[in-house]
Amino acid sequence: MSKPFAIRRPWLQFGLGTVFLVVTAFAIWLGWELSFIRQRQAWLRVHDSWGLDSQNFQSAVPRWRLIMGDTNVHWILLPLDVTQEELAEANRLFPEAGSISLVQPEK
Repeated sequence: MSKPFAIRRPWLQFGLGTVFLVVTAFAIWLGWELSFIRQRQAWLRVHDSWGLDSQNFQSAVPRWRLIMGDTNVHWILLPLDVTQEELAEANRLFPEAGSISLVQPEK
């Protein structure tokens, strides 16, 4: 026999501490992603390099980073006098770039 006024428990229950923990973890992840995007944009401005951003290519950058302002960079041209550290930094910041080429600057 069922009870006429039985109280049903909600299917999911979270404590306030759990909610704070999830929000904090999300904020840390979001800050990390925004920092990476800003490093990429600053590197492109400082090194005066060119990258191709085209809708004809399949996006290698995750959609959430595109929403946050990142762009697809498919290739980068750098001058011949670039240092190994700068080249390594370009490879770290732009893993989706199919080609990082060294070229003679035009005069």
